[in-house]
Amino acid sequence: MSQSICGYKGCNQVGAHRHEEHVAEPAILDSILDHIGNTPLVRLNKIAKSEGLQCEL
Repeated sequence: MSQSICGYKGCNQVGAHRHEEHVAEPAILDSILDHIGNTPLVRLNKIAKSEGLQCEL
């Protein structure tokens, strides 16, 4: 975590808030469990297979 000055007016403390660096993730993940807490795009392979679809969901 990095230290920064609070952007809230009236607060000039360094490190008053939590700051975490964002790590880029792949655009499409294989499982929803790979990216809990964000809004991912997930392949729905089991649904396509069970419905006999020949496309990528």
